[in-house]
Amino acid sequence: MSSSFRKSRSGMQWLKWGAAAAALGVGPAALAQETYFVPGVSAGAEWNTNRQLSTDEQSSAGYRAALEGYWKRNSPRTNFFLHPQINFQDYPDIAQQEKVGGLVELETNHRTLKGLYSLIGRYTREDTLNAELGKAAFDDVDPDAPDTVGTGNVTGGVTRTRYEFQPSMSYSVTELTDIEASARWDSVKYESDLPDERVGYESPELELSGVHAFGPRLRIAAGPYYTRFESDNDQNKTEGYGANVEMRYQWSELTRTTFALNVEKDDITTGARKESRTTWGLRWLGQRRMRVGQIKYSIGRFLEPSSVGSRVTLDQVRVQYLRPLGPRFAIDTAVRLARSRTIGNADEGGDRDRANVELMTRTQLSRTLTLNFGYRYAFLDRKTIDDSVENHGVFLTLAFHGLDPHPE
Repeated sequence: MSSSFRKSRSGMQWLKWGAAAAALGVGPAALAQETYFVPGVSAGAEWNTNRQLSTDEQSSAGYRAALEGYWKRNSPRTNFFLHPQINFQDYPDIAQQEKVGGLVELETNHRTLKGLYSLIGRYTREDTLNAELGKAAFDDVDPDAPDTVGTGNVTGGVTRTRYEFQPSMSYSVTELTDIEASARWDSVKYESDLPDERVGYESPELELSGVHAFGPRLRIAAGPYYTRFESDNDQNKTEGYGANVEMRYQWSELTRTTFALNVEKDDITTGARKESRTTWGLRWLGQRRMRVGQIKYSIGRFLEPSSVGSRVTLDQVRVQYLRPLGPRFAIDTAVRLARSRTIGNADEGGDRDRANVELMTRTQLSRTLTLNFGYRYAFLDRKTIDDSVENHGVFLTLAFHGLDPHPE
């Protein structure tokens, strides 16, 4: 479901430029179009007590490196961001692993006098050793992306490929009323499926909302949506119809919060069994920029596709806090507590409780060099297995990034 938290960073940047141009009384031609590329490379090492989240704990060391960069193109009406990355990894103590992975992600938007048209796309290829461990920190391009809590099936040696495509638009009908429409398509593929642990799927979603402004800061959005889930092993097909209501409050240009409620009716086919279920979601999400530091949060119940082979209810508390402690030093902390349950499936093999914690210090050695040191914690409790498992890990990374003439 849509939310104000999904608004792209490039969209916010363009709005600032547009406001500045209007204030100066200049036209679009006065703002120069600019295209540039920023390269990056990083290398690091880590040590873990139980990297594969196995009941047979085994400590291990690992080494990782990445080559990446991004292109940006900024103009008065259109912004464009393209980020390719190639990852290399080696865990000598883990027998099975895919050592090369990567991603390509795209974010662009175009604004007219009455409309804003956006597109987010991503292709990711990575080992389950990383893909299913779970993520606490928010993604910069798509912070609300589903199926990021991880199944905990961190066996390694199996490639997970994911495709994401998300176009959206907002059109001003009147001075106080907008129409918003969005579509999302998620596809996950594995080299081999494993019931309740790693199951590929296709999941499209469509949503239409009417938005009305009740003052300069408060907006109410409401409308219907449609979603579908189909697992690659043909064991689960789910069609869902629902309605979503959101209250959006904009404290400032960089501080916003959203309260959202949605109700969904699902028609589920599991093997030869058919059933209908009605479930609900309740979400509080947003970000707040303070005098020193910023916080992002995503709290409540979310209805989303999952790699356990069905749609799930995800009850979670997810918070990320970034605080500079000086001109060269900062702390980045993220916590995610999650409880996922399959929707309308008598088999509870996909039910699990997860916890992920990330604590990282960032030291700016120079304008282009950063030294990151941190700690990661992962916890998994499969509800059909008596034993819970956990991992403690520490890491050290040295990263080079070229200078961005227009940093966020």
